[in-house]
Amino acid sequence: MLPSVTSLLLACVAANPGHHGSADSSSDTAADPNAMDLTTDRPDLRFWRSEVPSLVSAIRTAELSYMQANGAFRETGMAPRPMSALDAVAVDWVPTQDWEDLGWAPTGRVRGDYFVDVTEGDFAVCGYSDVDDDDVIAVYVATSTSDAERMTDRHVY
Repeated sequence: MLPSVTSLLLACVAANPGHHGSADSSSDTAADPNAMDLTTDRPDLRFWRSEVPSLVSAIRTAELSYMQANGAFRETGMAPRPMSALDAVAVDWVPTQDWEDLGWAPTGRVRGDYFVDVTEGDFAVCGYSDVDDDDVIAVYVATSTSDAERMTDRHVY
């Protein structure tokens, strides 16, 4: 039996001990959800955080290509640093064998952390950021059937 997408998403959240936000937070239900609140919406932080869904989508594409070529998905470890070291600083990508096997690496330095969890017949690409360095982690997830989706409140960076 194939695992549910929900179980894969839970794996990403479980791997994130600093997860405090929720995609269903009441702050997203304001009269105008696109209105910018300058006390919590900072364009510089939104720009830095935008790396994460972009790279999660790119890793998803690499996973789908890997499956076509190899008949299986490729699990990876957390990169480029341990989750406990995640902060606002951009760091160099140091590929490990699992990421080299997948054939994916970002161009330049990254602010987020990434990993791929594989279960029977599916995968979850998990991306995390803390670009405001407040220890509240933004989480993005993609699976074989869904592109990058924010799992935390829009005010979590």
